[in-house]
Amino acid sequence: MGRKQRIKEQKKVEKSKNISRAIREKEKGTLYYIIYIGLIILLLYPPYFRGMFFDREFLPTHIYSGMLFLLYIIYKTKVLKEYRVFNSPMDYAAIALVGAYFLTIFAAANIRSAIGEFLKYINYFIAFYMVSDFARTKKDIKVILWAMVISAFGVAFIGIGSAAGTFTYNGAFVSGRINSTLQYPNTLAAYLTAAFMISTSLWVTAENRVQKAILAFINYTLFICFLFTLSRGAW
Repeated sequence: MGRKQRIKEQKKVEKSKNISRAIREKEKGTLYYIIYIGLIILLLYPPYFRGMFFDREFLPTHIYSGMLFLLYIIYKTKVLKEYRVFNSPMDYAAIALVGAYFLTIFAAANIRSAIGEFLKYINYFIAFYMVSDFARTKKDIKVILWAMVISAFGVAFIGIGSAAGTFTYNGAFVSGRINSTLQYPNTLAAYLTAAFMISTSLWVTAENRVQKAILAFINYTLFICFLFTLSRGAW
């Protein structure tokens, strides 16, 4: 078998794996929709609580994401009968990063801060793993991307509204720079850059004119807010 033929066969196998991993309708019970809605909520609200930077906002989220992850593991093993935890090299890389932060605890100058960072990266891993493993169809992927874009749009809208004086949001506009809900202009600029890339990708691939128009408006809002963060590094 030639190299090209082997590549074709490998692609067929990968495609069949993806199809076989799609969750069938009969497996979509109440628990499935609880997890689905819970995951969307997890992707929507963190930017509105100072980006989860402080313990007061982060610890309740850590408990919430932990419970959601436990429900998903139960659903994955009991309903889907899937016992393999990792499905791609990225999964191993993500858990290795968590492991690296765990090792830093033993050599940390500040144990409390090191444990805090370790918990944060557990949370990041949970979000990454659930999105990558739960979204198994193009429709699921688009729903998740839309959730992230809508969340970013809300952040940008609050920032612009605060700068214009339309409404008041504590710390959203300070010294002529938009901070919005993240409370720090450079962090906001980096966040909006990522969101703008996702939104632009959705706009390019959208087949519906109404969706294109909505995404164009969202892109414009994200970009205007990005400009007025006055973040030279992001620019």
